[in-house]
Amino acid sequence: MNYIEKILRHYKLILFFALAATILLAPWVRRGTIDNRMEENVLNDENLANYYDYLKTFGNDRILIAAFTYDKITAEMVRALYELEDAVNATGLVEEVISPVSILRNTFDLRDRESLEVWLKSEARLNNYVKKISSFQCMTGTIVSPEKNTASLLLRLSSEVTDMDTRKIGLLINLIEKAPYFAGRIKVTGIPTLTNVIHDYTAHDQKIFTPITMGIIMVILYILYRSFWGVVIPLIGIILPLIWTQAFFNINGNSTNFIVSMIPPLLLGIGLSACMYVFSRYCELSQGKERFDPSLVYQTVKELTAPTFLCQFSTIIGFASLGGNGMGAVRSFGLYASLGVLFTTYVSLFLVPSLILLFKPFNQRVTTFQVGHHIFRRLATFAIRKHKLIFLVNGMIFAIALYGISNLEMETSLIRFLPPDHEVIRKNQFVEKNLFGIVPVQLVLAYDPAGGANTLENTLLSSEICNSVSRLSADIR
Repeated sequence: MNYIEKILRHYKLILFFALAATILLAPWVRRGTIDNRMEENVLNDENLANYYDYLKTFGNDRILIAAFTYDKITAEMVRALYELEDAVNATGLVEEVISPVSILRNTFDLRDRESLEVWLKSEARLNNYVKKISSFQCMTGTIVSPEKNTASLLLRLSSEVTDMDTRKIGLLINLIEKAPYFAGRIKVTGIPTLTNVIHDYTAHDQKIFTPITMGIIMVILYILYRSFWGVVIPLIGIILPLIWTQAFFNINGNSTNFIVSMIPPLLLGIGLSACMYVFSRYCELSQGKERFDPSLVYQTVKELTAPTFLCQFSTIIGFASLGGNGMGAVRSFGLYASLGVLFTTYVSLFLVPSLILLFKPFNQRVTTFQVGHHIFRRLATFAIRKHKLIFLVNGMIFAIALYGISNLEMETSLIRFLPPDHEVIRKNQFVEKNLFGIVPVQLVLAYDPAGGANTLENTLLSSEICNSVSRLSADIR
C-alpha cells in the first residue's frame, strides 16, 4: 500500500476538514471591498510616504473638473455659477471650489446673494472683471479659456471622500451636470470619475462574470460526462479553492482592484482542467465495471500525482515570482493566485478522489472527441519525425520574440482600459482640447531654515526661494 492509498483510506477525514474550512471561511468571501486607487496599488517605499505626507499636510488631492462652453460671460451665467457653487458646498463633500465666481466671491467679499446682485448692477464692473481674469496667466487655460469660450470649476474633494465613495462622487457629478443653466453643456471629469467607472466595471464583473463562467463550466461538464456526479464532483473541486483563496484575501485586509479581480476566472480555468484531468482518468478506468472499485481511485491518483504536481508546481512558482514586484496590485495578484493554485492542487489530488470514494460513481461515460484525438495523434507523429525542423522554427520564433520584448511599451493609464467611445473619454478629450490635462501634479516645497531671526528671509517668501520657484515655473512651462 503506497502513501497515497494510505491517505485516501481516510477520505472522510479529508472531506471533514474541507467542509469545516469552507464553513469557517465562507463568511469572509463577501466581505471584500473594491479599491482601484493607483497610489496604494503602484507606489511604494519613499514615494508612497511622500504622498501620504502631502495628504496629511494639504488634504485630499482628488479634483473634479466641471467644464462648459459659453458665448459670453453674462450676469445670468455668474448667478448660475454662484448658485451651483452654493449647492455643491452644501453637500459637504467639497473642500474648495475654484471658478470664475469663486474668485469674484473672494475678491469682492460677495458672501450672499444680495451682495452679488448689488455688484452685478454695474455692467462696466462685470466687463472689467471678465477682462482681468482673461488676462491673468494663472487663470487662462484653466479657469477660463477666452479663445475657446470655455470655463471650468475645479472642485477639490473633502478628505472624507475617497475613491471608494462612488455614491458620493456620483451625487456630485449628477448635481453639477443637471444644474438648470448648464444642463446638457457642462462636462464633469477628473481622476475621481475615472476611478468611479473602473470601480463600477470591477463590481459588475464580480457580480456577472464569475456566475456566467460557472454556468459555462457546468454546461461543459454535462456535455463531457452526461451524469449528475460528472457535474457535481468536479464542480465542488473547482468552487472550493476559489472560496478559500477569496476568504484568505479578505481576511488579510486586502482590497480588490482591476488586476486582482482576474484571480477568480484564472482559478476557475486552472481548477476545471485539474479536476477534469483526475475525474476523466477515473471514468476511463471504471468504464464497463458493474460495481464500484476503490482501487481504481487509488490507481488514478497514483498515475496522475507526478504530472499534476509538476504542472501545478511550476504554475505556483511562476505566480509566486510576482511577489517581489514593486507594484502592490501585481504583488497581491501573484501571491494569491499562487495560493489559489496550491489549493487547486490539493483539491484535485485529494478532495476529488475523496468525493469519488464517498459517492461511489462507476461506469461513468466520458465524451470523446474523435476529431481532436485524430488531429493530436497526427501532430504527435509529425513532432517525432520532424523534431529538428521544430527546433529550428522555435529558435526563429524565439529570436523574433526577443526583438518584440525589446520594443514593449509600458502603459499605466487607467483610461486606456476603457472603450474608445466611452463617455468619460469624450469628456476628457473635451477638457484637454479646450483647457488642460486632467491629471494633477503636486510639487511640494518644504523649507526648514537653519535658525536665525524670524524674518521674511527665513521663510518661503525669501527672495532666494521666490526667484528659484520663478525659474522652476519658467522651466516647466
